[in-house]
Amino acid sequence: MPDAPASRLTAALIFALGCAPGSHADTATPSGAAPSQVYRVALSEDWERLSVEACFYGDLPVRLHAGSDEAYQYLVSPGIRHGARTFTPSPGALSLPLETDNESACLEYSVAIRAAADVSRRDSSTGNSDTLIVSPGLWFWRPAQLPGDALLRFELPQGVNVSAPWQVLERRGNITRFHLSNTPPSWPARMAIGRFPVHELAVGDARLQLAILDAAPPADEAAVAAWLDEAARAVTTLYGRFPLPQAQLLLTPIGRQAEPVPWGQVLRGGEPSAHLFFDRGARTLTHAAALHQPTRCVAVRRLCQLLPERVAGACWPDLRDGRMAQAGGRVRTRPERDPARRLAGRRDPRDAPRASVHARLLERRRNRADR
Repeated sequence: MPDAPASRLTAALIFALGCAPGSHADTATPSGAAPSQVYRVALSEDWERLSVEACFYGDLPVRLHAGSDEAYQYLVSPGIRHGARTFTPSPGALSLPLETDNESACLEYSVAIRAAADVSRRDSSTGNSDTLIVSPGLWFWRPAQLPGDALLRFELPQGVNVSAPWQVLERRGNITRFHLSNTPPSWPARMAIGRFPVHELAVGDARLQLAILDAAPPADEAAVAAWLDEAARAVTTLYGRFPLPQAQLLLTPIGRQAEPVPWGQVLRGGEPSAHLFFDRGARTLTHAAALHQPTRCVAVRRLCQLLPERVAGACWPDLRDGRMAQAGGRVRTRPERDPARRLAGRRDPRDAPRASVHARLLERRRNRADR
């Protein structure tokens, strides 16, 4: 059995020479070193199937894990292949043991990605047949722990883009490379594949990857980008910079709503990402979304939640007379959670229940002392 360091060195030499089977020169990590895990993902021309090649160099995992107990349903028969061997997960299984003596291996499998996307769309009432919106947990089989140098390479048909919750290393032609993050497989995430534009918004040193999915009529991309740019810059007023070096921003159409952008959410699988949902038929998304006050607050609030959770809970848009406090907006901590209010002797409504309980306990102690 080859030792792990030797296998890792061999893999590095193969990648340096660019002659590994199925490899490309763009599989180097950001530091230029050879990665220990590489996932190559290709979408079929009819968008029905994802073909995945997962290569492990010098450290083959004992088990592969999925993020959903439904993932087994979308594996195309015969399952996950390693040479002449096939591994098939049990129904409802979240993991799959790899019984092999090899230290290094490339595994292959295919996923019925359109079927998985159809389930995701029914569950969330988002998207349409022109875009595949799917949780990575339904198709991505991976170790429980990902190394810091793991890469994923997407190869898509011409004119097709991908928005995913990982750090983008490069978009070149029909190939997009991601640096994978070591978050648990079960953490929720969302990705989209389709013929939509991807814009990179620069907010200081941060790069926000904005994807605007199918809207009817099409959204004014410049107006939407300006609206989100303002929201992101408002968040920087808390600490002087955006909380992440890179983030996925996904704008997804839903059914008729009373507001242009009624709600949003932050998911933390992969890297933290912000998802905003808009009325697919609202012409107001073009212009009024940038002016409609509740809509502006939805964007600021969700981008605030990209901060660490202990800070994000107190992050709140600063509103004055129905407008953002300053040009470009401003964010502050929620007043009722601000300890300065208590230090200044101002009563905090959130403390009222706790204060009344404390008062009753003190009264009981006094009564006992008087007896």
